[in-house]
Amino acid sequence: MRTPVHEQRSHVRILLVSDLHYALPQYDWVVGAADDVDLIVMAGDQLDISSDVALSTQVFVVCSYVAMLQERTKVIVSSGNHDLTGPDEHGENAALWMRQLADAGVPTDGDSVELDDTLVTVCPWWDGPVGRERVAVAGVGELEDLARAGRVAEVDGDAAEVLRVAAARARAGGRRRALGAGLGPPGGEGRPGGG
Repeated sequence: MRTPVHEQRSHVRILLVSDLHYALPQYDWVVGAADDVDLIVMAGDQLDISSDVALSTQVFVVCSYVAMLQERTKVIVSSGNHDLTGPDEHGENAALWMRQLADAGVPTDGDSVELDDTLVTVCPWWDGPVGRERVAVAGVGELEDLARAGRVAEVDGDAAEVLRVAAARARAGGRRRALGAGLGPPGGEGRPGGG
Protein backbone atom coordinates (compact mmCIF):
# COMPACT_ATOMS: atom_id res chain seq x y z
CA MET A 1 0.00 0.00 0.00
CA ARG A 2 1.20 3.53 -0.72
CA THR A 3 2.27 6.08 1.89
CA PRO A 4 -0.96 7.42 3.39
CA VAL A 5 -1.91 10.85 2.09
CA HIS A 6 -2.18 12.24 5.65
CA GLU A 7 1.51 11.44 6.25
CA GLN A 8 2.34 13.81 3.39
CA ARG A 9 0.41 16.75 4.95
CA SER A 10 -1.03 17.81 8.28
CA HIS A 11 -4.67 16.80 7.86
CA VAL A 12 -6.73 13.73 7.06
CA ARG A 13 -8.73 13.55 3.83
CA ILE A 14 -11.95 11.55 3.98
CA LEU A 15 -14.13 10.82 0.97
CA LEU A 16 -17.73 10.19 2.01
CA VAL A 17 -20.00 8.62 -0.58
CA SER A 18 -23.50 7.26 -0.21
CA ASP A 19 -26.43 6.03 -2.23
CA LEU A 20 -24.32 4.45 -4.97
CA HIS A 21 -27.21 2.04 -5.62
CA TYR A 22 -25.10 -0.38 -7.67
CA ALA A 23 -24.29 2.34 -10.22
CA LEU A 24 -21.01 0.92 -11.54
CA PRO A 25 -19.75 4.19 -13.11
CA GLN A 26 -20.01 5.76 -9.66
CA TYR A 27 -18.02 2.90 -8.15
CA ASP A 28 -15.42 3.38 -10.90
CA TRP A 29 -15.17 7.06 -9.95
CA VAL A 30 -14.63 6.19 -6.28
CA VAL A 31 -11.84 3.76 -7.22
CA GLY A 32 -10.24 6.52 -9.29
CA ALA A 33 -10.38 8.94 -6.36
CA ALA A 34 -9.05 6.47 -3.78
CA ASP A 35 -5.37 7.35 -4.14
CA ASP A 36 -6.02 10.96 -3.11
CA VAL A 37 -7.69 10.26 0.25
CA ASP A 38 -6.83 8.61 3.55
CA LEU A 39 -10.23 7.04 4.13
CA ILE A 40 -13.29 6.24 2.06
CA VAL A 41 -16.56 6.02 3.96
CA MET A 42 -19.32 4.29 1.99
CA ALA A 43 -22.38 5.42 3.94
CA GLY A 44 -25.23 3.15 2.95
CA ASP A 45 -27.14 1.98 -0.08
CA GLN A 46 -24.37 0.12 -1.90
CA LEU A 47 -26.98 -2.18 -3.47
CA ASP A 48 -30.15 -1.44 -5.39
CA ILE A 49 -33.06 -3.55 -4.17
CA SER A 50 -35.19 -2.39 -7.12
CA SER A 51 -32.65 -3.50 -9.74
CA ASP A 52 -33.20 -6.38 -12.14
CA VAL A 53 -29.70 -7.59 -11.21
CA ALA A 54 -29.88 -10.32 -8.56
CA LEU A 55 -28.80 -9.21 -5.08
CA SER A 56 -26.26 -12.03 -4.96
CA THR A 57 -24.61 -10.66 -8.10
CA GLN A 58 -24.67 -7.11 -6.75
CA VAL A 59 -23.07 -8.29 -3.52
CA PHE A 60 -20.28 -10.06 -5.42
CA VAL A 61 -19.56 -7.00 -7.57
CA VAL A 62 -19.71 -4.51 -4.69
CA CYS A 63 -17.41 -6.70 -2.57
CA SER A 64 -14.98 -6.78 -5.52
CA TYR A 65 -15.00 -2.98 -5.71
CA VAL A 66 -14.42 -2.70 -1.97
CA ALA A 67 -11.45 -5.08 -2.31
CA MET A 68 -10.01 -2.82 -5.03
CA LEU A 69 -10.46 0.18 -2.75
CA GLN A 70 -8.77 -1.63 0.15
CA GLU A 71 -5.66 -2.01 -2.01
CA ARG A 72 -5.47 1.78 -2.30
CA THR A 73 -6.67 3.21 1.03
CA LYS A 74 -8.67 2.52 4.17
CA VAL A 75 -12.36 1.79 3.64
CA ILE A 76 -15.39 1.79 5.95
CA VAL A 77 -18.82 0.57 4.81
CA SER A 78 -22.13 1.13 6.58
CA SER A 79 -25.50 -0.30 5.65
CA GLY A 80 -28.50 1.52 4.27
CA ASN A 81 -32.07 0.47 3.64
CA HIS A 82 -31.23 -0.74 0.12
CA ASP A 83 -28.57 -3.06 1.59
CA LEU A 84 -30.98 -5.14 3.68
CA THR A 85 -30.93 -8.71 2.39
CA GLY A 86 -32.77 -10.72 5.03
CA PRO A 87 -33.84 -11.10 8.63
CA ASP A 88 -31.27 -11.14 11.42
CA GLU A 89 -31.49 -13.21 14.61
CA HIS A 90 -34.23 -10.85 15.89
CA GLY A 91 -36.34 -11.06 12.73
CA GLU A 92 -35.44 -7.52 11.65
CA ASN A 93 -34.18 -6.85 8.14
CA ALA A 94 -30.40 -6.55 8.07
CA ALA A 95 -27.51 -6.21 5.64
CA LEU A 96 -26.41 -9.81 6.15
CA TRP A 97 -24.02 -9.69 3.17
CA MET A 98 -21.81 -7.17 4.95
CA ARG A 99 -20.39 -10.00 7.06
CA GLN A 100 -18.33 -10.82 3.96
CA LEU A 101 -16.77 -7.35 4.12
CA ALA A 102 -16.11 -7.68 7.86
CA ASP A 103 -14.46 -11.06 7.25
CA ALA A 104 -12.19 -9.33 4.70
CA GLY A 105 -11.10 -6.80 7.32
CA VAL A 106 -13.39 -3.93 6.29
CA PRO A 107 -14.89 -2.05 9.24
CA THR A 108 -18.67 -2.27 8.96
CA ASP A 109 -21.78 -1.73 11.06
CA GLY A 110 -20.96 -1.42 14.75
CA ASP A 111 -17.19 -1.12 14.32
CA SER A 112 -15.05 1.86 15.33
CA VAL A 113 -11.82 2.86 13.61
CA GLU A 114 -9.10 5.30 14.65
CA LEU A 115 -7.29 7.27 11.98
CA ASP A 116 -4.66 9.41 13.71
CA ASP A 117 -6.70 11.38 16.25
CA THR A 118 -10.02 10.82 14.47
CA LEU A 119 -12.43 8.16 15.72
CA VAL A 120 -15.01 6.95 13.20
CA THR A 121 -17.90 4.79 14.40
CA VAL A 122 -19.94 2.89 11.81
CA CYS A 123 -23.66 3.15 12.52
CA PRO A 124 -25.95 0.68 10.78
CA TRP A 125 -29.35 1.20 9.26
CA TRP A 126 -31.89 -0.18 11.68
CA ASP A 127 -35.18 -1.78 10.81
CA GLY A 128 -36.90 -2.25 14.13
CA PRO A 129 -36.86 -1.68 17.87
CA VAL A 130 -34.05 -4.14 18.67
CA GLY A 131 -31.73 -2.56 16.09
CA ARG A 132 -32.63 0.94 17.27
CA GLU A 133 -31.85 0.04 20.88
CA ARG A 134 -28.55 -1.57 19.87
CA VAL A 135 -27.44 1.65 18.15
CA ALA A 136 -28.54 3.84 21.07
CA VAL A 137 -26.82 1.71 23.71
CA ALA A 138 -23.65 1.34 21.62
CA GLY A 139 -23.33 5.10 21.19
CA VAL A 140 -23.60 5.86 24.88
CA GLY A 141 -21.42 2.88 25.79
CA GLU A 142 -18.68 3.91 23.40
CA LEU A 143 -18.57 7.44 24.78
CA GLU A 144 -18.37 6.10 28.33
CA ASP A 145 -15.58 3.67 27.31
CA LEU A 146 -13.61 6.57 25.80
CA ALA A 147 -14.04 8.56 29.00
CA ARG A 148 -12.78 5.64 31.13
CA ALA A 149 -9.75 5.35 28.85
CA GLY A 150 -9.05 9.08 29.25
CA ARG A 151 -9.80 9.80 25.58
CA VAL A 152 -12.76 12.12 26.33
CA ALA A 153 -12.15 14.89 28.82
CA GLU A 154 -15.63 15.12 30.33
CA VAL A 155 -18.15 12.34 30.00
CA ASP A 156 -20.72 14.67 31.57
CA GLY A 157 -19.94 17.49 29.13
CA ASP A 158 -22.05 18.73 26.24
CA ALA A 159 -21.15 15.92 23.84
CA ALA A 160 -22.10 13.26 26.36
CA GLU A 161 -25.39 14.97 27.12
CA VAL A 162 -26.27 15.28 23.43
CA LEU A 163 -25.52 11.59 22.94
CA ARG A 164 -27.53 10.56 26.01
CA VAL A 165 -30.53 12.62 24.88
CA ALA A 166 -30.28 11.15 21.39
CA ALA A 167 -30.11 7.64 22.83
CA ALA A 168 -33.15 8.30 25.02
CA ARG A 169 -35.08 9.62 22.04
CA ALA A 170 -34.08 6.60 19.97
CA ARG A 171 -35.21 4.25 22.75
CA ALA A 172 -38.52 6.11 22.96
CA GLY A 173 -39.04 5.90 19.21
CA GLY A 174 -38.16 9.56 18.67
CA ARG A 175 -36.00 11.01 15.93
CA ARG A 176 -34.31 8.21 14.05
CA ARG A 177 -31.39 10.26 12.80
CA ALA A 178 -30.37 11.52 16.23
CA LEU A 179 -27.08 9.57 16.30
CA GLY A 180 -26.08 10.03 12.67
CA ALA A 181 -27.22 9.85 9.10
CA GLY A 182 -28.98 6.79 7.80
CA LEU A 183 -29.72 5.11 11.09
CA GLY A 184 -33.34 4.26 10.56
CA PRO A 185 -36.20 4.31 8.14
CA PRO A 186 -38.08 7.57 7.77
CA GLY A 187 -41.74 7.05 8.54
CA GLY A 188 -41.47 3.91 10.66
CA GLU A 189 -39.98 0.48 11.01
CA GLY A 190 -39.83 -1.85 8.08
CA ARG A 191 -40.87 0.56 5.38
CA PRO A 192 -39.39 -1.06 2.24
CA GLY A 193 -37.59 1.15 -0.25
CA GLY A 194 -37.89 4.17 2.02
CA GLY A 195 -34.83 6.03 0.79
